[in-house]
Amino acid sequence: MPILALAAAVLLNLFGGLLYCWSVFIEPLETSLGVDRAAVSSVFSIGLVAYTAGFFITPRLLRLGGMPILAGGTCLVAAGGLALAGFVQSLAALIVGFGLCFALASGFAYSLCLQVANAPLPIRASIATGLATSAFAAAGLVWPWLLVRAIEWQGPHAAMLYASGAFVVIGAIVAALLALSRVSAPSATAESDIRMFRNFVTDRPPIFIFMWLGFVFMGLGGLMAIGHSAGIVVAFGLPLKEAYLGPMVVSLGYIVGSMTAGVASDLLTGRRVLIGLAAIVAFALFALRLFPGVNPSLIALAFVAGAFGATATVYPVTIVAYYGVQQLAPVYGRIMLAYGVAGLIAPWMAGALFDWERSYGWSLVIAGLFALLAVAANHRLPRPERARQN
Repeated sequence: MPILALAAAVLLNLFGGLLYCWSVFIEPLETSLGVDRAAVSSVFSIGLVAYTAGFFITPRLLRLGGMPILAGGTCLVAAGGLALAGFVQSLAALIVGFGLCFALASGFAYSLCLQVANAPLPIRASIATGLATSAFAAAGLVWPWLLVRAIEWQGPHAAMLYASGAFVVIGAIVAALLALSRVSAPSATAESDIRMFRNFVTDRPPIFIFMWLGFVFMGLGGLMAIGHSAGIVVAFGLPLKEAYLGPMVVSLGYIVGSMTAGVASDLLTGRRVLIGLAAIVAFALFALRLFPGVNPSLIALAFVAGAFGATATVYPVTIVAYYGVQQLAPVYGRIMLAYGVAGLIAPWMAGALFDWERSYGWSLVIAGLFALLAVAANHRLPRPERARQN
């Protein structure tokens, strides 16, 4: 029953999306470990790099073993990482357990789910992909409340241990579903992995460079806010026990943005939408800096997340407009590396700025300036019709 593979993908991404609920741990871990916010935030920065690496490693792992084995192994790696971060209460264990092991497993999970969605299924690949990727974002509607309750009950390390146990169970279920589905991953060759790093800027360097820079700057601006969503709403007056509302609003915004961006791209072209999305992020962050408060913080995060989620849809559309559908995978793979660069810098930078001024004021300003740089980079992209003529 191939449909079981899609059920497995949705379930796996629903758990892998716990990565983006990190912000609920920030303040409790500061207290538990006795470290500053920059140090705690560095865990998520390292985690985003590991997540990006996992995304690229997965196709190679699939050539070594089937989907059920990789899915089960992914959940065991995630469970082991969370267990380490839970049992050993130190910053080093947190970096290795959550920032490396769990985040790497989350990247495996997301990439594996995309592989499943593009395998032979009884529904269209576009629908399957939408369901699988939405599940990753929907994790932010499930996990934050549960994690905050567990943190209030027994602390952040115990919450990670509970999550670790859940991954052991879900790994067995997902592996069984994939085995019963008898679905195989689409074939991939090692040569395609190697070719991606040859002629990195493609045969159209100006287009690629400005797209890459636009993604880096958008990532820097968005992740400085999204990576600290719980901390931001608490800093603006929300009680700590309701901090889960930050990542929940982020997830809702992300889902809405990713679902509506495709239509907007068809109507306006991807280039124009990318310019508009970066402008929305800048406006939302500057507005929150000028008009602070609980409700403005929730609204601003929703707009930032919506724009950030929309980029996941708009970039593939824009790449096809410039390069054609045959070049989507190799070019998008190169663009994804920009996400790892932004992820390494943004959460740590926001944490360091918070430690410096004990608020997110300058973080919002600098994140907004990064978004404006994304506007400028995207504006330098040629109109698709001109690019095709050249």
